[in-house]
Amino acid sequence: MRRFSQRETHNAITKVDWSFPDGFSVTQQGKDFVAALLRKSPDERLTAEAALKATWLSPNAPQSPQALLSSDPKRPVKQLLREFNAQRMLSKVVKGAHRRLSADKSAELAPTAAEVR
Repeated sequence: MRRFSQRETHNAITKVDWSFPDGFSVTQQGKDFVAALLRKSPDERLTAEAALKATWLSPNAPQSPQALLSSDPKRPVKQLLREFNAQRMLSKVVKGAHRRLSADKSAELAPTAAEVR
């Protein structure tokens, strides 16, 4: 279903009202995987770890009809997605560590109440 306004899109997201576009070619296993990720209740949703172990993301999974092609045929889209997500995770870890170290350093450099007097 096509959304014509930002409000319609927002309402559809909060209601978890979605469907695959007409003419979209994906296996039933792929549809089930996406549906398991797009659940409103976090308890019902696949965890990130479970999603990464899903058969649909396996490098040995059969090719989907009309599969997306990457610029490098030796690196399929699924592999590129895995690499992208790994880089994002690494970036989050580095940024988190940097924030913690910056906060610790700021706390060390800040004058205490006794020093201010």
